[in-house]
Amino acid sequence: MLMWSWVKWFLLWTAAWTAAASCQREDSSCLEEVEAEVLFLQVQQNVTQMIETSGRQATILADQVKHMHNVLQNTSWSELLQTAQTVKMGTQSFGTFLLDVLLVVVIVILLFACGVWSCCRGMFASLLSSSAPKEEDGRGSSGRAERSRQEPSFSQSQVAEIPKICQRYVVPSSESHFSVDMNEVMDTGRSSFAINSASGTKLLEAKLSEGRLLSIIPVNTKDPEIMLRASSGAADPLMLTITDGRGSYQGKIAAGPAGSGLILYRLQKPCATITADNVSSLSMQVYPLLDSVKDTMVASTIRKGDTLRIQVSMNYDGCLFLGCMLGIIVLEPPLIQMAAG
Repeated sequence: MLMWSWVKWFLLWTAAWTAAASCQREDSSCLEEVEAEVLFLQVQQNVTQMIETSGRQATILADQVKHMHNVLQNTSWSELLQTAQTVKMGTQSFGTFLLDVLLVVVIVILLFACGVWSCCRGMFASLLSSSAPKEEDGRGSSGRAERSRQEPSFSQSQVAEIPKICQRYVVPSSESHFSVDMNEVMDTGRSSFAINSASGTKLLEAKLSEGRLLSIIPVNTKDPEIMLRASSGAADPLMLTITDGRGSYQGKIAAGPAGSGLILYRLQKPCATITADNVSSLSMQVYPLLDSVKDTMVASTIRKGDTLRIQVSMNYDGCLFLGCMLGIIVLEPPLIQMAAG
């Protein structure tokens, strides 16, 4: 409505100046006859009243435009100038009023937007705080408390950094994702099964050999990258021995001190804990023992349907953790129960 009133004022001002230009060519005698025209004064008075009573502006303006159309043709130049000046002053006042109204509207909108943003930000922060304790594999605060209960106590002088045995499988810039078909893993008639990328491309092969040996072998080669061997005797403690492709001893997976939890050793020094929060879904996690990274999960497994997914954090040996996780599942399943505490 305000914009429509402004348009009407603009049309009035334009009509006045256009009429003035045409009247300049009129005969001077005709201009003198209309100089005393009282109707013009009535127009001026109506314009002033229209500014003061904005509620009747539209109606009064329409009437005055019609009336001025008949009068302006015979009005003197000086009177037209005076009328234009009066109209100009009125439009300036009305324009100032319009700008004030628009400014108030903008301020109200900004205040409303700030209120909505504050409310949404609070809700978003609340959602983040409620979901932050949960990790990708579904472990929340209760899972970390359970890990703390299982985790054996080692001094920092006793622990070692997690080894990088297969450097070609250490990805410095992104996580490594692998998948295994559990139907192939559980098939007792098979001696090997494929290890695929997240997209399904075959990257490696896991091969079972006599003596309860599991070898992780790259595609199109016979030389293993890493090997894990289970305990051979019934009286031997549950343990997996880790060697590189040449058979050199690199470490082991065994129970912690006093049988607490499951520990990954680098040579003879503990370097990580292996925990399980859901045995049926083969959900396991690996955490370093070094204080600087002990709260960082560096590897995990989870079974979804017939697929076992293995995830390894960037800058860690993907082949090492493939061998460790698959060795536990295939060679020594009771170790999962030990990891679960």
